[in-house]
Amino acid sequence: YIKYFMDNNYFKEEENLSRDLIELKGVFNTKALLNDQFNDANIKTYYKYTSWAYGLFHSKNGSVHMALNYDGVYNPDGDFNQAREIDPLINENSKVLELGCGKGINTIYLAEKNNTSQFYGIDISKEQLRRAKKKGKTHKNIHFDCGNFQQIPFEDNMFDVVFGIETLCYSDNLDALLKEVYRVLKKEGKFIVYDGYRVPDFNQKSERLIQSALLMERGVALNGFHSMSDWISVSKSNGFDLVINEDLSIATMPNLKRLYRASKRYLKNKFLAKLILFFLPSYTIKNAVTGITMPYTLMLKTHTYNKIVMTKSLS
Repeated sequence: YIKYFMDNNYFKEEENLSRDLIELKGVFNTKALLNDQFNDANIKTYYKYTSWAYGLFHSKNGSVHMALNYDGVYNPDGDFNQAREIDPLINENSKVLELGCGKGINTIYLAEKNNTSQFYGIDISKEQLRRAKKKGKTHKNIHFDCGNFQQIPFEDNMFDVVFGIETLCYSDNLDALLKEVYRVLKKEGKFIVYDGYRVPDFNQKSERLIQSALLMERGVALNGFHSMSDWISVSKSNGFDLVINEDLSIATMPNLKRLYRASKRYLKNKFLAKLILFFLPSYTIKNAVTGITMPYTLMLKTHTYNKIVMTKSLS
């Protein structure tokens, strides 16, 4: 029973997924969950009620994104690897914008490494921003504020670098999002994204895999990941040149297996699990659905986790 927690191959078996789906259905109304639809108000509520749970179960560092552990062993220091990889792309005296900054972990890390540059972070969650502002208040080169990346509250051609880590998946209008990023970036400015995506042949997957993918998305208040093929084509049509598109799914697995283990502990006693679900805000507990399903959706290649780097075209 314990061995499979350390073996990625376990999550390549649809039989194991089938057993876990049955276990989920014993606690959650998965049919209702599949019909959930989300808007900005829902997403704000989600982050309001899950903030403490992210701190308790997900990351003591304040991360609300996946740790990247390239050696296959979970280490919380992996929470900073996305920011570490962005750091070399920032030149002196740059202006940098994080879209969906959350609790500010990435912007603060980068601001400390680049004290001649100015860093800006926007988020729609007041709860997340409160924490970000508290952590970043001693840094004069950090500016956190409330804002929606569908309508970025900054001037044209202002930023040298714009990045988003596991946040742009919440945009339901990819074309509008990319137009806004293009608008605020300087010519040849860099746009960096770490996020989950649906694979191009998503709709040809088995019914079980599609259902698992939808449950994974709903568990974190997502209407659905963007298709990788849509992301690339819409980016190019809005004037971006693709520089890097790298699948980092395997690097997220140590973190995901840890969350899977915590979710399995929650489901172990069905009566207690239902009692907790009844008394706590449902958004807090639905994360367990994502905790169970996401290792499968990545290893069975229904979703991918990619690093994308683009530049604003000169033309």
